[in-house]
Amino acid sequence: MIHDFVPPSLDEIVAVLTAHPLIRLRENVKRGFLVGSFAKRLARPRGSPEGESDVDILLEVEPRRGVTAEELEDHYRQALRQYFVTHNIRGKADEIHPQWDGRRVDLYFTYNADLEIRPMRPLWEPNPGRSGAFGAWGREEFKFIGTGDIVEQIRSLDTDRVFDPSEDEDREPRWRSVIYGQNVKWAAKPGHMLQIPRANVEFMPENIWDLEHAASIYRYMREMRSSMEPIRLPAGRVHRVTVADVKMSERFEAEGELDEQLGMTEPWTWDEVGTYETRLVDGNHRAAAALALGEPYIWIYVAENSMGEVRKKDLK
Repeated sequence: MIHDFVPPSLDEIVAVLTAHPLIRLRENVKRGFLVGSFAKRLARPRGSPEGESDVDILLEVEPRRGVTAEELEDHYRQALRQYFVTHNIRGKADEIHPQWDGRRVDLYFTYNADLEIRPMRPLWEPNPGRSGAFGAWGREEFKFIGTGDIVEQIRSLDTDRVFDPSEDEDREPRWRSVIYGQNVKWAAKPGHMLQIPRANVEFMPENIWDLEHAASIYRYMREMRSSMEPIRLPAGRVHRVTVADVKMSERFEAEGELDEQLGMTEPWTWDEVGTYETRLVDGNHRAAAALALGEPYIWIYVAENSMGEVRKKDLK
């Protein structure tokens, strides 16, 4: 095995494939495996004259009635093929494909991995401390200190607690409409909802964490997926990033005080001007579970005292 290659966890690769605009994975994934050269420990390293090896991923998914696993592969590859034709791209263009650790990902499906005869290497939970492995189509970095630590703990925690969405507090009729994330259905209140990039979510600093509760929500989201009951929206105070924010965060980073002054892991960048960040005031456990699942963004209920920060056209 190549020493500098960090294999993805199942949740991480599902997040990459879900967020990729040409793949948009929608299957109920049960297990995942490395196959091909990385499973055989024959992968070519970076800089190899023959080219570095692709990352071949086999996903065991719930069967689709009347569709074979091979036909399912073809279905997901069709959008990639059409993109190449539409944009008159000839030869290799690995950057168009989903990526992991800077390498192209090729996707395969099976309905029963136990019947497979090819060499396979299971994908487990994430390795603590990993960052930046999502490649071009995803990001695992978080802007605020502590967010990544909570997400990693929830992913790795094994709990027998069962989450019952019917016991979710304050499930009033006004929350009965539904808005869809990539893998999560949110019980929503129209006119007050905003989409926040996963990297821009900050948990309430004084929140008292029940990590087993958060892990039970995460497991419910992961296992139920399309059949899940809607989860009530988290709520948060919202801020739209400005030029002044970028300059201030860059100054604090240069002075070595970014974490102390702003509680951030990295400064705002110029291309983030106009995007939104949120500090949650309710639903920290629900939001953390969705982030652990790999949602590329979450939906929040905008706190009344920060509605002035939000452009009306951005509200749903």
